[in-house]
Amino acid sequence: MSHLLLDGDVPSAFAYPDEEPWMTLPLSGLTPYQPQKTTLTRHSMDCDQRGAGFIIDGTDGGEYSIRIYRSTDGNVYAAVMQSEAAGRDGMSEWEADVFFTFPNNVDVSNDAERTDLFFFEDLMGYGGFTVTYRDYLSGGPGQGGQIGEVTDYYYLDNSGTPYLLAHAKGDAQLIDLNGDGALELCAASGVSGQFFFLRDNRYYEADVKALLQNAWPEMNYWDHASWDLNYRRLAVSGFVTMPEWATAEHPQPNADFTRYLYYRDGALLVYKPDKDSQTADHVVGTPDVPEPVLAAAKAAVQLVREGKADIPMKGILQTSSFAKAILNRETGLIPASGRRLVSQCGIFEYEGRFMMITDAAINIAPDVDTQIGIVENALPVANALGVELPKVAVLSAVENVTEKMPSTVSAAEIAKRGIPGCVVSGPLALDGAISMESVKHKGIHDPVAGQADILLVPFIEIGNVLYKSITYIAGKTMASTICGASCPVIITSRADTPDSKYYSILLAVLRCLKA
Repeated sequence: MSHLLLDGDVPSAFAYPDEEPWMTLPLSGLTPYQPQKTTLTRHSMDCDQRGAGFIIDGTDGGEYSIRIYRSTDGNVYAAVMQSEAAGRDGMSEWEADVFFTFPNNVDVSNDAERTDLFFFEDLMGYGGFTVTYRDYLSGGPGQGGQIGEVTDYYYLDNSGTPYLLAHAKGDAQLIDLNGDGALELCAASGVSGQFFFLRDNRYYEADVKALLQNAWPEMNYWDHASWDLNYRRLAVSGFVTMPEWATAEHPQPNADFTRYLYYRDGALLVYKPDKDSQTADHVVGTPDVPEPVLAAAKAAVQLVREGKADIPMKGILQTSSFAKAILNRETGLIPASGRRLVSQCGIFEYEGRFMMITDAAINIAPDVDTQIGIVENALPVANALGVELPKVAVLSAVENVTEKMPSTVSAAEIAKRGIPGCVVSGPLALDGAISMESVKHKGIHDPVAGQADILLVPFIEIGNVLYKSITYIAGKTMASTICGASCPVIITSRADTPDSKYYSILLAVLRCLKA
């Protein structure tokens, strides 16, 4: 694999952002480690099934055979082979020096085919081989641990003994992060971020998640991370706790974030996305909003409060600036009494009728009470569209309730409680909510199944992906509205089409006329 950039429009490893980093994470305090020598255990004539294998050079110039196999004892092993030969009735020779036993306490097959071997040429001064398998990335059995791909990097010493050079969790790749010609090992998952590097002939592992968490205690959830080969950086997204100054103006305790991390001069440089990026912070009420911009947003809100306007609409300004004016408890458009819950609804046409998705933009991980409030916010919108008794499908991945999938439990609880002014059912998978053909095939007997008017998503990631899939993959035009304020609010994205903005305006006008 080439690590050279081919697209001239993509910055090189040396083209760091021009501005000062938002935060710097020094790596000077890391403790070096030594590659771990493995213990070889001789196994004889215990091969039940041979898996992947190859010949690799050792540091002494000799050739060694590495093999994965399933043993007659039921375990799957990785071994340095001393001898192997196949006979008519199986292996006639089998002498294996086992150095690794694959996990069998996770929900994976013990078949040798489920594992993988590969070569690497230059990592921290060594060439060797990798062993890839599935294991716990975090926690463990009964601890809510997440299972994912793990890759172990080995080299052989001059006696053919494997040394574990690095234990990488998640998607692993070799990248020259700082342009010095040496490759770093980078790995990332939904629960971790690592990179391994050589400094002053000593080996280091940086736990990026821990470093960022220690320096930024407001980060309360690490949602996704991926190393970008082209930009030589780590992209991280997740949730942060809203600061005290914002809690009075924001209905949620958390906000989502994106950060980019670069490696330079012995430190990780942390940057916010640039102002033109589609992935930007959504922290409402950012204190560095230019005063003229915020003043314009406040003026628009004040016109509505004075009865001189009916609908506020975001123009060419950041959503955070506009939302700060809308959500201010004293001067904004939040009702003085009641639930005070703000949510978003997306509306599109499906098979000759209107269908709604909520909430794809505001509430991150709503509990049952908040989900009920989101539905209650959506009901007047459905009524304005001519749906007198909306059918609400509480979405999950399956129709059965299982403790292993919390969204099914909350969906069943919402359906059990019921919501006045609608018919609500759940859990329902998406096909079970909108497709009568699927309902008949699955044998579902439910008043909402196959004919839902409102799709209630369990959390924002599902809603966001569903919303954008309908827009970009299905090619539907979406109208969007903010519910729960004292009047309809239009917040459109710069990426929205003119038709989408037009339909959003029409929807807001219709809501005003029906109010």
